Amino acid sequence: MKISFKIIALSTFCLGTMLQFGRSTTIFTEDFTGDTSLGSAFTSTVNTGITADVSTIDGYTAPSAFLSDTSTVNSGTLSVAGNNWSAFNTATGAEKTFQVAFDWKVASSLSTAASTMRVNIVLGGTTPTTVNIGFGHSTISGINTNYFYAAGGSTGVTPSATYAIGYDGTSFANGFNFGTYSSTTDTDNDTNGNYYHFLLSYEDQATTALLTVTNNADLSETTTYTITGLTATSVANTSGRLISLLSGNSGTGVSYIDNINVSVVPEPSTLALISMSGIALLTLRRRHTR
Repeated sequence: MKISFKIIALSTFCLGTMLQFGRSTTIFTEDFTGDTSLGSAFTSTVNTGITADVSTIDGYTAPSAFLSDTSTVNSGTLSVAGNNWSAFNTATGAEKTFQVAFDWKVASSLSTAASTMRVNIVLGGTTPTTVNIGFGHSTISGINTNYFYAAGGSTGVTPSATYAIGYDGTSFANGFNFGTYSSTTDTDNDTNGNYYHFLLSYEDQATTALLTVTNNADLSETTTYTITGLTATSVANTSGRLISLLSGNSGTGVSYIDNINVSVVPEPSTLALISMSGIALLTLRRRHTR
C-alpha cells in the first residue's frame, strides 16, 4: 500500500502549527461545578476566625472556593498540592513550560501590614521558590492605593510601587487601580466586585516568570508583569508544589478563587521539530514527483 508523503507532510505540518499556537496538556482543573464542599484534592488551615469552603452563590461562575479571615491574629490557607495532579516533570519531558490559570476576586481586605489576601504558587526546589501574588496597598504618588502586586522568592514581600501590577512608574493601567485604601471599611478595599483572570507561565529552570492579568468584566483591561527573584527549578507533580489561597495574620478579608487550571506546554524546539519534519516530508514528495 502506497503512503502519500504529501498527506503525511501536511498532517504533520498542521499538527505542529496547532501546537505552536498554544496546544497544552491539562494536568489539573477545578471549576467547582456541582460542589457544595471542598473536594479531597484540597487542604486547608483554619484557625479561629478562618473559614475555607465552597461558595454556591459566588464565582466566575458560581460556585467557587473562598477563604474568609475575620481574625487579626490568625492566618489561613486553602491549598491544592501537586501530588493531586497528573504525572509530569518539566525536567525530563518535552513539555517545558508550566502554566497556572485561575480567576480571583477580593471582596474585602483590611490590614495594617499592607497585605492580607494572597495567592502563592510554589514551583519547587530545596528552598521552595514561590510566586507571591497579592492584593495590598501602599502610598503611590502620595495616595495610599489598593492594587495587585507580585514577586518571586522563598518569602513574601511588602507591597510597593516596585511590585505593583499594571503600574508603569507613573500611572496605573485601566482597571488596575482599586482606589484609596480605607482603614475603617474593609469592603472599600476590593477588586470592584470583579473577578480577574491570572495566567502564570514558568519555563523550566528559568529565574523569571510571566504573569498576564485580565479583568473578566472588561477584557480590554489586561496587562503583563515579569516576576523576578525566582530560583531556577523544575516543576513536577509532587506534594512540594502548591497553589494556595492565603490570608495574613495581621488583618481581615475575604477572597474567592475559581476555574483553577494547571497545564504544561511543549518547548519551542519540540514544536519547531514537528513543523520542520512536515516541511521536510513535503519537500521530499516534491522531489519524487519531478
